[in-house]
Amino acid sequence: MRLKNGLYDIYITYGKNTEKIKAMEELGELYHALETEDIENIYEEVADVLNVIEHIKTIYNLDNKKILKIRHDKVKRELNRINARIE
Repeated sequence: MRLKNGLYDIYITYGKNTEKIKAMEELGELYHALETEDIENIYEEVADVLNVIEHIKTIYNLDNKKILKIRHDKVKRELNRINARIE
């Protein structure tokens, strides 16, 4: 089974609204895992969050290139903020 195909099948089975709710739940679970600093739980929750992010990208037909550009822009902006504090 290819991961992308499996994720698509899950999305098709449960639908948009269920997957949006699931994404919010998984983000909350990651939040709690980070609070406890239980590394095995953090691994589990990061994996869950990455899976639901793929569902969100499918639901809203998000472009990976655009996401990557925005991520790069945000990293660049934060590095500029850091450098401004140092100077």
